[in-house]
Amino acid sequence: MEGHGVLSERAWQDLPYDMRKYPFDQLMRTHLGVEALEDLHEYHNAPRLTSENEQATDLHRLLYKIGQEFYDVYTRFVADWVRPLFGEGLVYQSRPNFRFQLPGDVAVAEWHRDSDVGHHASETNIWIPLTTVNERNCVWLESAHGARDFKPAVVSVGSALIFKATDLLHGNVKNTSGRTRVSFEFRVIKASEYQDRDEVSVNLSKRFAVGDYFERMPASTASECRVDGTDLHRATSDTLQE
Repeated sequence: MEGHGVLSERAWQDLPYDMRKYPFDQLMRTHLGVEALEDLHEYHNAPRLTSENEQATDLHRLLYKIGQEFYDVYTRFVADWVRPLFGEGLVYQSRPNFRFQLPGDVAVAEWHRDSDVGHHASETNIWIPLTTVNERNCVWLESAHGARDFKPAVVSVGSALIFKATDLLHGNVKNTSGRTRVSFEFRVIKASEYQDRDEVSVNLSKRFAVGDYFERMPASTASECRVDGTDLHRATSDTLQE
């Protein structure tokens, strides 16, 4: 990585985080009362997902009822892991989006760019799988705007996929793996590039403004070039796509 930027010449990046400090998967397993999130379909059903219900099923509502401990870890993750990637204060999504992809279905109904639904070009997406993913239940992305050369972004549990969802067309294919994928994602913007906007989010119907869809994360007084002891200038990824 060059400087403090999240994205250099690559379309997306896969960076590991410390699961002991940020035990997102463990907290979700406890919340749902299952030993393996990959087997979630054995305990919960959901209708086939469409653009109208892809955040509105009973199972989605259950995911969003996860306790405050998860959100506390999430806020700390943004402060201690995400913010140093950018080298300055951030504006971040106050509540992440939870998603699942059951066998035989998709997680999002349409291939899209986030700019299609009102998101600003300055946003960077951070996508975190809580289950082992494979080519049939992960996010698929193009390598550059308009390329339409879709490839699967297979990210390990304990890693975060970082990409520009406003710029890259993305979606998923029908899950034929027999395993459920559970994940969450959120958006961040450098404080220096942020402005409140009047548009509202499709799923949450929240205005793209601080105090509604977004919250502020001021710059830290600590070094902004390290995450969990890793020198970000030398960080590399095992699954980066050119």
